[in-house]
Amino acid sequence: MKVNLGCGLFPREGFVNVDVVKTKGVDIQADISKKIPLKDNSVDYIYSRMCLEHVKDFDKAIEEIYRVSKDKTKLKIIVPYYSSYSAYNPDHYNFFTDMAFNHYADIGHWRKDNKIKLKIDSIKFGFQAFSKFNPLNLINSVMKHIADKHTSYYVRLFGHLWPAFDI
Repeated sequence: MKVNLGCGLFPREGFVNVDVVKTKGVDIQADISKKIPLKDNSVDYIYSRMCLEHVKDFDKAIEEIYRVSKDKTKLKIIVPYYSSYSAYNPDHYNFFTDMAFNHYADIGHWRKDNKIKLKIDSIKFGFQAFSKFNPLNLINSVMKHIADKHTSYYVRLFGHLWPAFDI
């Protein structure tokens, strides 16, 4: 089973589309920070784009995602990068950096008593494109390369000067 969490107005074909608001294409209306009405260990793939920043109880939402996921479930989560203008919407409760999910992945000095054990395969940065022939798109390409290949350098040196749009 493939699930699209927080689909909003963009349901995906071949997915169970879940959103807190019942709109066209939403298969299940649910607040994922309370309960995802799916069976334990029933989901193979979860896609979530621009959803988790809206969740009031982030820990509970991650617990629910973990509960419905099978072992080795793939998650693709896209959220606004914390220094992007898009992160500062009044409806957003959470901000995301490249280390946002380390808490659940048992990496480094992060909390060890967490029952949730995610494995982070990769973190990719997205930059909002300018108009087609704008030379600033070249800077976006360079920044994306630095951010994806040398994340700590990007975060420390350029993250506030040339913020990514999402991660």
